[in-house]
Amino acid sequence: FNANKDLITDLNTMQAMLNDCMDASKTPDEETRNEAAKEMRELADGMCAKMTVPMVQNFIHYGTLKATSTSADIIDQDYMILYALSTLPPIGVCDGASFDSLYDMIVTNSDDVTTSVWREALEMIQSRFICLGVSCDQVGTSKALQAGLEMGDFPECRIPDYNLDGYTGSDPEVMVQFGLVDLDVQTIGTLVAMDAPTAASDIFKYGRFSKPSSLGLGYFSVEDRSKMKNNERNTVLAAFQDYNDGSLVDTVAVVYAILGLD
Repeated sequence: FNANKDLITDLNTMQAMLNDCMDASKTPDEETRNEAAKEMRELADGMCAKMTVPMVQNFIHYGTLKATSTSADIIDQDYMILYALSTLPPIGVCDGASFDSLYDMIVTNSDDVTTSVWREALEMIQSRFICLGVSCDQVGTSKALQAGLEMGDFPECRIPDYNLDGYTGSDPEVMVQFGLVDLDVQTIGTLVAMDAPTAASDIFKYGRFSKPSSLGLGYFSVEDRSKMKNNERNTVLAAFQDYNDGSLVDTVAVVYAILGLD
């Protein structure tokens, strides 16, 4: 993954979109301009994520060197702390508990980062790449980390097995994207607690994490969800009864729950 090459392409695209916005013939009304602004926002978010990739790569590189070095190399340790301070804060926005754990392991107790500690930290970091907007493929594997992988000291980066209360659905990836609205809600709550209402409002209106491609959309925000038409309860009940075909002996409790009855 070449972050610089992708960023140059994105910057050219952004420039073209800005030029179109300034051309009244291409953005003749407010609706068209708002749609263009939304597309540029999503592009800018993607660019920020790509700029994060080199920081994550260096963080993992120097953390691995610190954990595997047989000598007390203060330079590797200092770089590990520096890149940790640059990389970890976005994790704190969507998962405060994980941020606290990683900060304690890597920054507060940096002298004690051994192979076993770094393995635990790597598992936590890689499973929260979504908070940073990066992927395993983008980050890749450094030579130092590869040696540890071959020896079985460190975990291989992979997409986490998301489990939504035991449901898999016809398309697990789409279910994950819908479920990621929880991160949007968590981020909004964190920003409100940080007294950043404007940033929280932006996440509510435009979204940050949830991108169900099945809808043919980019981000699918909390505001988008608030405007969705709910299924009628009798439709849900009919589908439930049809699916079970009367095979369940006692469905009264479930039926009453669907109908909203006591």
